[in-house]
Amino acid sequence: MNKERTILYLFSINAIIYIASGFYTPFLSAYYAQKGIDAEKIGILLMIGPCVVLLTQRFWAKISDRTGKRKEVLLVAIVGSGFSMLLYYLGNSFLCMFFATVVVTSFTTAVIPLSDAILIARSLKEGYSYSIIRLGGTLGYAVMTICAGMYLKTRPQMQFVFAFFAYMILFCFCIGLKEERNGQIVINEVVQENEQNRIFKNRDVYIVLGLAFVSQMGLSFYTGFIGPYILEKGYTQSTIGVINSISALSEVPVLFYINRMLRKYGTIKILFLSCFLMGIRILLPIRSGIIGIVLAQLLQGVTYMTMYYSCAVYISTCVYEKYQTKGQSILNVVQLGLGAIVGNLVGGKLIHILGYEKGYLLMAGIITLMTICALIVYFWKNREQRNGGDVCDRSSAWLPNTLKLQKIIFTIKNIK
Repeated sequence: MNKERTILYLFSINAIIYIASGFYTPFLSAYYAQKGIDAEKIGILLMIGPCVVLLTQRFWAKISDRTGKRKEVLLVAIVGSGFSMLLYYLGNSFLCMFFATVVVTSFTTAVIPLSDAILIARSLKEGYSYSIIRLGGTLGYAVMTICAGMYLKTRPQMQFVFAFFAYMILFCFCIGLKEERNGQIVINEVVQENEQNRIFKNRDVYIVLGLAFVSQMGLSFYTGFIGPYILEKGYTQSTIGVINSISALSEVPVLFYINRMLRKYGTIKILFLSCFLMGIRILLPIRSGIIGIVLAQLLQGVTYMTMYYSCAVYISTCVYEKYQTKGQSILNVVQLGLGAIVGNLVGGKLIHILGYEKGYLLMAGIITLMTICALIVYFWKNREQRNGGDVCDRSSAWLPNTLKLQKIIFTIKNIK
């Protein structure tokens, strides 16, 4: 019974994290467009968050890992996220929104990597899959975006008030959160001294980070400009809410089968497939109306969730214990930082120069070409030794035998 309560509690925390995000992230670029900001400036505003990630993630990770108080640092980030939302009411000018976005993203971009570091480690410790916990975020986001979209259709400015209250509720839930070390600590203690300063346990992690960059570049472009594109086609905020709910619900079957997929195919193959599908997803809205947009949203599960989940779990199992938060922060910097910067900046320029349809077409080609190049490099580098996947691929399947082995090592060490 205690295990079920713990799962429900962590499920609820993850749900509220994405509920808070669901109040404003799907509608933000459309909100900018409604305030008269053109596509190029929207691209700049969307790029602020990724730039802030590059500047602040090291700070958050350093404090979290050095003090060991990840929960306390997470609580600070949550409170800052809530109160900073109110800064969007300072004015409707580009400069006011620029300032608000800098402050908001300084806090909000830290919430997910900090919470992931705690929740994934806790899941490993307790012996259940993180996919169950992450399902809470998917369902919470799906329900909230459709409800928020219906309300924000006539009151788009209310999204920031709702986000404020959601973050305050999240703060209350996280006060009772218990941190767990993930069992890797025992194994890490026997690592040779010259390896203690390394963050990752193998080098395949760099191809994982590279594919995360490519995927996020395409995702940031797609999600950053799909809102204004929908408004240009004559639809409303309600439509934006509905299609974002559809995309979130497409993640549900992926979360049910993702561990089985990782166990069968390995992380690398799944990531390459996700990147190719991202190129197709960007193509679908072009000249196909709402049907193409819905089909593109249905690919959310096999483009975003497979990438996010596989990378987060891979990093968690391939990073040394004392660098858990730093490992997730590096992933966050590559995705929400570098990948999003390039996607938003290049995307804003392409749409400003070429328009939405040609801009989407060209970006789809760029993502596909980058994925092909990464695939060629990967096979060239690993042509002599790709028969079974690496240690982290096997760990990412969250096999019970691995957990039992860790507990046995821990028991033997204590007896000694």
